[in-house]
Amino acid sequence: MKQNFTARLIFLSIFFIVGSVFLLTVYNIYFLNEYKNILIKEESEVFISKQKKIIETKVRYVANTFKLKALEVEDVLKKRIKVKIDNAVILSNAMIKKYKNSLNKKDLNYLIHTMLTNMRYENKNEYIFITDLETGRVLGHPNKNILGKHVTELFVMKGHSIFNRDGVYEKIYFTKLNAGKKKYEKLLYTREIKELNWIIGTGIYLDELKKEIQEQTIKSFEALKYDNNHYLFLFKLYEKQKGEYYGEVIINQGNASYNGKKLKLNTTSMSTNTYRKSYLKLLKEKNEGFISYSFSKNNSKKENKKMSFLYLVKDWNWVIGSGFYFDDLQKEIDEIKNNINTQIENYIYVGIYISILLSLLTSLAFYLTSRKTKLTIDQYAKDIKMSNSKLKKQKNVFKTLYEKSSDGIVLLDKEGTIIDCNYAILKMMKYQNKKEFIGLSTYDISPSAQLENDSSWVNWKQIITQCSIHKSSNFECLFVKKDHEKVWCDITITEIELDDKTVFHSVIRNISRRKSLELETQKQQIVLAQQTKKSALGDMIGNIAHQWRQPLNNVSLIIQYLRDNCINLNEKEIRKDVDSCMIQLKYMSKTIDDFTNFINPKKQKEAFNLQDTFLKVFTIISAQFDDKKIMIKEEIDFINIVAVENELMQVIINILNNAKDALKDSSFERFIFIKVYTEERFVVIKIKDNAGGIEDKIISRIFEPYFTTKEENEGVGIGLYMVEEIIEKELGGSIEVKNVEYEYESKIFRGALFTIRFEI
Repeated sequence: MKQNFTARLIFLSIFFIVGSVFLLTVYNIYFLNEYKNILIKEESEVFISKQKKIIETKVRYVANTFKLKALEVEDVLKKRIKVKIDNAVILSNAMIKKYKNSLNKKDLNYLIHTMLTNMRYENKNEYIFITDLETGRVLGHPNKNILGKHVTELFVMKGHSIFNRDGVYEKIYFTKLNAGKKKYEKLLYTREIKELNWIIGTGIYLDELKKEIQEQTIKSFEALKYDNNHYLFLFKLYEKQKGEYYGEVIINQGNASYNGKKLKLNTTSMSTNTYRKSYLKLLKEKNEGFISYSFSKNNSKKENKKMSFLYLVKDWNWVIGSGFYFDDLQKEIDEIKNNINTQIENYIYVGIYISILLSLLTSLAFYLTSRKTKLTIDQYAKDIKMSNSKLKKQKNVFKTLYEKSSDGIVLLDKEGTIIDCNYAILKMMKYQNKKEFIGLSTYDISPSAQLENDSSWVNWKQIITQCSIHKSSNFECLFVKKDHEKVWCDITITEIELDDKTVFHSVIRNISRRKSLELETQKQQIVLAQQTKKSALGDMIGNIAHQWRQPLNNVSLIIQYLRDNCINLNEKEIRKDVDSCMIQLKYMSKTIDDFTNFINPKKQKEAFNLQDTFLKVFTIISAQFDDKKIMIKEEIDFINIVAVENELMQVIINILNNAKDALKDSSFERFIFIKVYTEERFVVIKIKDNAGGIEDKIISRIFEPYFTTKEENEGVGIGLYMVEEIIEKELGGSIEVKNVEYEYESKIFRGALFTIRFEI
């Protein structure tokens, strides 16, 4: 029964396909015949419109090319006369510079005048003339009759004066050499020679310019690509009719025999006379347009119907034209008929082929579809069973990962309430089961405030908000276990979609041990800082002793002098000695202020100048360095920064003290060089000595804590360690050390170079 139904379905489908294809083919044949007639009509219109557009575009393109060529040639000629005058000015100025000290003004003027008037060019009308700016009279010109005359008597200038017109183009009316008194329009370029108070110039007559432009344009026209179907032609119209002729052909791309042929209206051909009168009328009234006429094609005697587009170039009275022949349209129509007939035949063949092919394909498709449908259904059932098995396995894997993870996992809602968790978090927080943990808020398992005294409630509210924006967040915070013990946790919280709800997946890791180690490290840092401070205080006391020794000795001598001579001294002498004591005591007080400011424990950043900072450092260390005969050579730029000044001073003093200790046993001159400058947005401090450098085997260890090369009672080895800590952590910079060799006062020295860099 099933097989009979399939056979009937296949038969009906084939009958329907064959009938549909037959009807469609008949309709297409009728439609194509109608379409052929419409297409021929439209094609004729399109052909004419297209051809008109082609020839009009072609002619306008050539006309625009003429305009561009005219501008190009004019620009070249303008540059040519400009270069001539500019070169003449350069030569004149060079001669003035060369001879102004050896020749008097008159001889110098004569020399330059002779040079300029003797300059000749290929065109006799391109000469150089000279005019005196003060008198306005012509000093140099090929026409001797106008020498000494005022320029206003000689030519007419459009709207300007020749004077005070240095380096500009002007149009004037002036006579030509050996051409009578008639004045021609001329393009003039002038320059001023200031040393001589002269204006010199040259120019080109516009009729000569026009002639040269036309010659160049004809060359461009001749170079245009020849198109047999739309060839170009160019002819000119006489301004005044010459006898029976009104113009002549310049170029005809289609037939070179027409080139140079004169045009007239009274030819033997009436049709020629008619269309020539028509296009002359058209050009006179509209300057451009289309005209239809009969003309021979490809040098044949037979005339064919033709349409041309003519364009009048008014300035030159030239006519540019191009056309097309209508016999080309018949070729298009014949081609359309052949194409349509071919399409009709193809439709018939295609209809037959499609009917056969679709019948076969339909039969095969029904057979394969029925078979494949059964296989597909069986495969779907098998795939669903397999997918369910995989989903079950994946669920077990995810459940194992969730429940057996060593990190605590908590799911939170938008309010921060716990909606699910794994057993690792229960173990971490000392809860017995999920029932007593789920439903608590993150605020319930947090202390009222974190170590920074921030409210835990506010912190968690901000964290949930930020995670909603950034989708993920990582932070550290304190939790409180069920037994009230505090625990440090590292938390990574991520916003996810679960069962069409937004929840926050939190991975919680116990970091209490790491935090304990950090606190222990901080305590060690404090101990190191205290040891450094003690070491610094010891150095300070030594420095104070050195600073006070001399003033105390001076005060002692003054007091002894007063004691031994008080009877013999008058009030003025006593007051003088007392003032001297006060000066020494004020110096000692100033020293105390400097040392007090240095050991002040304040950590607040402030603005200060590095020159002032180094001056304070030099005040503190000067006594000991003078005692050791160590000379400090500084080169410190004026730089303002914002930082903790005391810490920077501690860094510099530590480095200088290390250099001092390295130099104390040196038998030669002892130097320390300090250079401070900026490099882009960084401050760079370089300190070097001439103590011979640091041993290569220990130079990489000098910033380690408790590393020292001193005797046991001379230091604990934390000075340079604290220097590195201050620079990197407080100033956000870096410090490097290396051994260098350098030259100073024609001597070669070797020493350690410390380089400090930090942002301004």
